[in-house]
Amino acid sequence: MAEYYMLNKPRGCITARRDPRHRTVMDCFPDDKRDVLFPIGRLDRDTEGLLLVTDDGALCARLLTPENKVEKEYFFYALGSLTDDLREQIEQGIKLYPTKEYISSPAAISIHGEAALADIRSFLSPEELKKANRRPNTPVFYGTVTVTEGKKHQVKRMLLFGGCKIVYLKRIRMGNLSLDESLATGEYRPLTESELLSL
Repeated sequence: MAEYYMLNKPRGCITARRDPRHRTVMDCFPDDKRDVLFPIGRLDRDTEGLLLVTDDGALCARLLTPENKVEKEYFFYALGSLTDDLREQIEQGIKLYPTKEYISSPAAISIHGEAALADIRSFLSPEELKKANRRPNTPVFYGTVTVTEGKKHQVKRMLLFGGCKIVYLKRIRMGNLSLDESLATGEYRPLTESELLSL
């Protein structure tokens, strides 16, 4: 019988079964699960949020195959300002790498508001927190980005193209499955039958 879990990935661990130097997402699970289960896709070490963990290779392939265009939605805080030009490029496809001609698939971006670094201290890494303490009034904006690809650092690169630096990133949805916000970071639970059917 296949197993399916939703993990609220904590910041600071890498998406792998084992690593000799770093804590991994599988450290959130009992030892007897580490060589049986595997994460579907990857989240950056400093990214939090929804990660599916399973032993079902077919589901993994279905969710990660680019042709299936499974949506991944992220909440972010970023330094800078989203110009109309940057928004348009993100929505139509934007260059991800300075030395490559690769253009991303169209994405959706929605801005929810603005704040200052001092207002989001609890979301910042220790490095960004030091900057916030020195420049507490630095403006930030926040919102969501939805992509259908899984290129390395994709969401960060998309905004960085327009001079905006993401300082907090959290995946909140994959396909029709949304993160259970009652899960603390590092906690997991089995998927419900309806959640599994939605995938």
